[in-house]
Amino acid sequence: MPRIKASERVGHKFGKLTVLQLCGANGKGLNEFLFLCECGTQKVMTGERVFFGHTKSCGCIMKGYKGTKRTYHGLTGTKIYRTWRNMISRCDRPNRKDYANYGGRGIKVCERWYVLEHFLQDMGEPEEGFSIDRIDVNGNYCPENCRWATNKFQVRNRRTTLMLSYNGIDMALADWAEKVNLPYTTLFSRYKRGWPVHRILTEPYHAEKQKGEAA
Repeated sequence: MPRIKASERVGHKFGKLTVLQLCGANGKGLNEFLFLCECGTQKVMTGERVFFGHTKSCGCIMKGYKGTKRTYHGLTGTKIYRTWRNMISRCDRPNRKDYANYGGRGIKVCERWYVLEHFLQDMGEPEEGFSIDRIDVNGNYCPENCRWATNKFQVRNRRTTLMLSYNGIDMALADWAEKVNLPYTTLFSRYKRGWPVHRILTEPYHAEKQKGEAA
């Protein structure tokens, strides 16, 4: 992919920021640009963090974020507060171990949810044993793509979840294991050995050992 010249960034929008002009390199050799934020503020910043999505505004988003913490005095340490903070940090902080699975993949938090009261208003308090889940695992954190779900349900909604199609029905392997009353490990072993789907799901438990059948 051809490298984009610094001058070609002018006029493009990143988050809430629009590039107005190239100001030149700073003392560290990084290009600085003049940005116009949606709130009306103009600010000179290095382009690297903006273009890679680490900085999304002139700072007005975080001002609202910090202000909300003061407004919700007493919620610090609660489950809804921890969920909110973790959701934002896993998308916005590259130093987190799980950033590669969220912000590193382009997963973002919608602007509305940078304010705690909006997040709480849209999602409500979670029931015991429930945590936040994205319906589309490749989609963003936003009202239309999020719900409260049990850990068991979320495991079956991951990108790595193994899905099998049989008799016109698509289900996660874990669901098939419950449906056909066979251990998940047995079905997974059959899958890894290259068995056809109908045999994976219909052979009796340990039938492969009893019959001495090869994979």
